[in-house]
Amino acid sequence: MSVEIDPPELGFRRPFQHEVSQVLRLRNPNNDPIAFKVKTTAPKQYCVRPNSGRIEPNAEVEIQGTPSSSFLSGPYHF
Repeated sequence: MSVEIDPPELGFRRPFQHEVSQVLRLRNPNNDPIAFKVKTTAPKQYCVRPNSGRIEPNAEVEIQGTPSSSFLSGPYHF
């Protein structure tokens, strides 16, 4: 089974003038439900919600990624 991910990567750049977040969409094109879990490369720098869950057949879920207050300068990806 596979999922469709859009966009394939998120990036955050400074300076932040207001709260910054980006959305990652996971779509289940299969006929059976699937479970997912999102892991970041820097868990202390990002908040990911929801970070796990279930996607019903032919459904989509939006995952929001937000830098934490300890986010450092420069581009980072998860």
